[in-house]
Amino acid sequence: MRLAPTSHLSTILFAALLAVLWCLTQPVSAQWNPQQGEWNKSDPDHLRVMTWNVRDRLCSTNSKQDNGGTWHGMSVVVAAARPDVLILQETGDNSGNGTGSSADSTATLTSVVNLFIDGGADPFQGGTVTAFVKKYAPGYDLPHRFVSTNSDGFNRNIILSRYPFADLNGDGKATLSDMPNVNGESYSAGGTGGIRGFMFAEIDLPNDTYEGDLVVGNAHLKSGGDSSSQAQRLTASQNVAYYIHALLAGAGTGVPDANNAFFDNPPATSILSGSTAVVIGGDWNEDENTNGRRGPALWLTQGEFAAGTDGTDRDTTDAEFDTAVDLFSGSRVTQNSGSKLDYIAWWDSVATPVHQFVFNSATMPAQARPPEFSNHPFPQSVSSASDHRPVIVDLELPTIPQGPPGSFNLIAPLDGQGSIPLEPTLSWSASDFADDYTVTIAVDAALTNVVATIGPLGSTSTTLTASTLDFATTYHWGVTATNALASAGSTPFSRSFTTVAPPSPGQFFLFLPIDGTTSFPFDGTLDWGNSAGASTYRVTLARDTTFSDVFRVVDGLTASTLTLGSGTPVLQPCERVFWRVEALNAGGATVSLPTFRGFTVENPLDIADDFGTLGGDGIVSFGDFLALLGLIGPCPGGTPSCTGDIADDFGTLGPDGQVSFGDFLALLGFVGFTCL
Repeated sequence: MRLAPTSHLSTILFAALLAVLWCLTQPVSAQWNPQQGEWNKSDPDHLRVMTWNVRDRLCSTNSKQDNGGTWHGMSVVVAAARPDVLILQETGDNSGNGTGSSADSTATLTSVVNLFIDGGADPFQGGTVTAFVKKYAPGYDLPHRFVSTNSDGFNRNIILSRYPFADLNGDGKATLSDMPNVNGESYSAGGTGGIRGFMFAEIDLPNDTYEGDLVVGNAHLKSGGDSSSQAQRLTASQNVAYYIHALLAGAGTGVPDANNAFFDNPPATSILSGSTAVVIGGDWNEDENTNGRRGPALWLTQGEFAAGTDGTDRDTTDAEFDTAVDLFSGSRVTQNSGSKLDYIAWWDSVATPVHQFVFNSATMPAQARPPEFSNHPFPQSVSSASDHRPVIVDLELPTIPQGPPGSFNLIAPLDGQGSIPLEPTLSWSASDFADDYTVTIAVDAALTNVVATIGPLGSTSTTLTASTLDFATTYHWGVTATNALASAGSTPFSRSFTTVAPPSPGQFFLFLPIDGTTSFPFDGTLDWGNSAGASTYRVTLARDTTFSDVFRVVDGLTASTLTLGSGTPVLQPCERVFWRVEALNAGGATVSLPTFRGFTVENPLDIADDFGTLGGDGIVSFGDFLALLGLIGPCPGGTPSCTGDIADDFGTLGPDGQVSFGDFLALLGFVGFTCL
């Protein structure tokens, strides 16, 4: 169960005071976009816990070189995942790794862990370690390292932390290699945490960020499907569940171990605070979906009864365990046997899961691989350093309000910058205490005529999609940082940029009339193909192929056709005409292919022979007048032009839809005209 947040005047005033006095800066967020290789936490205040059974690979005799081996693969995986808490199982067994004959002691394995994280001279194999976590993740560290003293004679468990270990419950101990012995009270079976122990580390989280602290548990429960192994797993999980329920959480009594069930020396003096989370994990060696019984994961989270008051959460309800799956295959399997054996569980009244996943390099597409994988010759197989796959959970913990967002700056594009692509990346500096950002894009500096609003964003940059902006347009943009207390605008409030001009229109072709056409209709239509990206077309008519004698230009056409029967000047009978088309947009002009064509206009005045019989005879004569007399009236069928319709009512060449006195006037001006 999740506790509802409380709000008090004193909290608000304290937060406001922090905003004035606290000058430390923190990064606001990282990137979570696994499909593009960005596996970082989506918020730096989230707590990332990773569990991994490394199958004996972390041991003193393993090769520690960047040679593509298992040590190299482990280093790259941890560098890519960058957990805040890393819990490891099955470490220190040299014989199990096939490189030695003994199990590493606690002191030896502590040195091995230091080499794994920090590198350095290798006292076990000689030479210098060339594959180590901090080499592939500079600036990242897990400086607090706890190697269990418990061992089954082969391997041990380890807890590594970004934050220091500290006693949280007054028993004087910050780390335990195993829980204290329990006497069998309530549902506990009696005993401790099993064959390799159930180790715990109490962790002091930064007080200026988190309301509480953290306790982490880690175990490698007994393996095997036989009844004895199953019984050992159940006994261990029952004991640990009661330890968490009664000693760490107080079993609803407010005091640790009210029934004096634990042989804890010295004993704890307090239970964990209501804002402190318990997170446990490890290789529990049973698949809760297929084991056919109430297994370790259910006991460790629910206690004896599901949905009862004996659960292992801080409020005595049931805790929660992960539902992590491979983000690309959807598989929940964590071990080569085809089962889920590895778990992370948490107090869900305090911690909320944000991301949870099985980290498997084998299923990642190339673009999804984190950049750290490029440091390995076989990036698709780095997580197969072990037969188990890491399970990772990002948890949101209660944080302290830190004041309103601090001032921040717009970075790119620069103010007034031109030739910006339609998919620009806008970036700005981080604002202290900001939870998220919202980007506003508008056509005015006051950002009131909004084109797009993008957010909330967890990062300090965003890349726009192509459909957001237009070519050759000036836009203004600004960013607002927000948290639970307030919001703050960027400095400056807005900037402008102008997008790039569009590319010139695409290539296109002239269709009709074909080059050299004769008797082209006086009101014929020019036709050409569409040009991609064209806004308009321009048609030019000339009397020569060099287009020095241009007599008509028609601009602003949006269709890819032009009918020539109207317009000024009109075509002349038998005239030789050359035509070309240009496609236009803000990016320039593209000339057609071929660049021009020519045609010869028909003689629409020669409609009859000398006796008035329809059918041209090559010359305008009295017979054409006779034929015209028989055609007076509107063009039949309502067609826009017809035989004899050669001019308007004033005798100006150009069909007007009817044969009338104007056509006789036009004919008078061409008596004796011939194209021959």
